[in-house]
Parts: sequence; structure tokens; C-alpha cells
Amino acid sequence: MTLLLSRDEVRDLVSLQDAIELLDGLARDEAAGRNVHMPTFGGAHAGTGGLLRTVGGAALGAGVAGLRSGGIALVHETARGGGLLAIMGYGFSRLRVAASVALGARYVARPNCRVVGVLGAGPLALESLRGLCAELPIERANIFSPTPEHRANLAARASDQLGIPVTAVVSMEDAIAGVDVIAMATSAYYPLLTAEHLCPGMFVTGVGAAPEIDASVYLAVDQFATFSRQQELTYHAPKPERPSQAESGLHLLLRTGQVAEESIVNVGSIALGEVKAKHGPEAVTLYRDPQGGASDIALANLAYQRAKERGRGTEFDFGGQDS
Repeated sequence: MTLLLSRDEVRDLVSLQDAIELLDGLARDEAAGRNVHMPTFGGAHAGTGGLLRTVGGAALGAGVAGLRSGGIALVHETARGGGLLAIMGYGFSRLRVAASVALGARYVARPNCRVVGVLGAGPLALESLRGLCAELPIERANIFSPTPEHRANLAARASDQLGIPVTAVVSMEDAIAGVDVIAMATSAYYPLLTAEHLCPGMFVTGVGAAPEIDASVYLAVDQFATFSRQQELTYHAPKPERPSQAESGLHLLLRTGQVAEESIVNVGSIALGEVKAKHGPEAVTLYRDPQGGASDIALANLAYQRAKERGRGTEFDFGGQDS
């Protein structure tokens, strides 16, 4: 039987702390090769030209696989013929981003980071700050966006929700002056952050478009970690069918041999102790979120399991699996 679940029926079933601990375990599985990621359809150009962004994969440690598209998640079991466990209204994308940033902060940042400069004022900017506050002793933050009303609105909401002073500032330079963390969450397809903006001990997170971070940053940082090296290498890679798509600084460096793929660290390898964290007082570190996949399915599966325990949803028999 398949469980049909609305977004309202699963909305309250997974907390941020739940999501952080789930992704921590999943990141360790990623480092051990127990996750599978399917190529993303639509990618960063979803929503334009009729493209619908679809992500998916398998969390083999949890025994589930599936995909997420258009606000719907399908969760299959990987045993017994891949039966369809659940179809649900998926509302955990922002939660996943917050948890991913928190995971980066847990293993890649200096543990005493206290001041954040946020670049961007969309929903993921708030979630990035939320994730940082969950793992670091953040005391205050600055926010910059080119649109004054956007940065003012986000500053007000962030202050109210997170309980710290958040100030809207008039320039990128004002936002990142004297901060411990730079949180990138823009939609820019050109470099904004360069090595000149970095200071000793700084931690950088990125959840926006890959080209927002200049090539010089990757050359300057002491450690670059991500949830999934495989996804980071493929999701933002230039596509031959899209010649106008900007090449990210990272992929330029990879293509020209200035950065080796092996230098990109799976954060789970740090969690497992296979790679040493380089977050000393002088080190500059970077963590990028690679846009979901197996982690979305793992979160959907957790919501499904809890919904089943609480008797939520509607069971539906699709008549078995078609071989």
C-alpha cells in the first residue's frame, strides 16, 4: 500500500535538529559511497523554457530511493522490487538547506564564529542564517541585497525569528566587514565574492548559483567541503546545450587543471575522521550545498515514517509493481 500525504500532514513532522542529524548520518554514508544521485533535470535553469526541476537519488543506508519534482516527492523502498511507499506534498526544501549549512558549520567552520554577513535576501538567505545559528554562537548579522526593501524585510524577519540583531546595510562591503562568516545566497550568475574579500579565520557558505563565487576564492581557501563531491562536480557543470550558461569559477579551475577533484572534501569524510578539518584561527574555509537529491528523499522518508506512526495520510493500492 502507498501512503498519500498532503503537505499539511507532514509539515510539522521534521524539525531543524531532526534534519541536521539526519543529514549528518547521510553525509557519512555519502563519504562511504552509500548514496546514489540521479542527474538533475532542469538544474539551475528550472522554471525557464518549460523546464521543471527534478532531483532524486537513493539513500541506500535507509533503504529508500525516489525523486522530488514540482512540490511532490515519491519515496520507494530499495528492497522487494522498489515498492512505492509514499507520495507526498514536499515542503522540506528550505529545511534541507538550513540543515546542510548547519552541517557545514559543524565540521568546517571555526566553532567560535559570532558575526555573519549575508549576501542575498531570498528565502535561502534566511535559511542559511538559520542553519548557522543552529550550530554556531552567532550574535549578530548584516544583510545586503541590491533591492532596499528586500534586505530590510529580510532583516526584520530574521531578527524576529532568530532572536539576534540583524541589520540591513547598503553595500556588500558593509555586509562583510569584520565578519566571521560570509553566507552567499544570491541568484547572480557572475562572480560577487573574490579572494580579496576573505580574511584569516573566515568561513564561507554558498547555497546560490555557483558562479557567484569567483575562481580566486577556491584557490585561496584552505579547505573546500561540500555535502557531495559528485553533485558539486556535476550539478553546476556547463551544459553543451546551454552555451550562454556561465561557467563557474570552480569548473574553470577544474577544466584547466588548477584544482584537482580530489581536493573537494565530502563533509562526511571530516565527520568520520578520514579528513582533518582545517578550521584553525588563520584558516579560510568554504562549504557549498549541492542542491539536494538523496538528502531530499531521506527527509521525505523520515516524514513518511513519522506520518505512518501517527496514523496520518490515506492508503492507496496501485495494484502492485509493473516489472
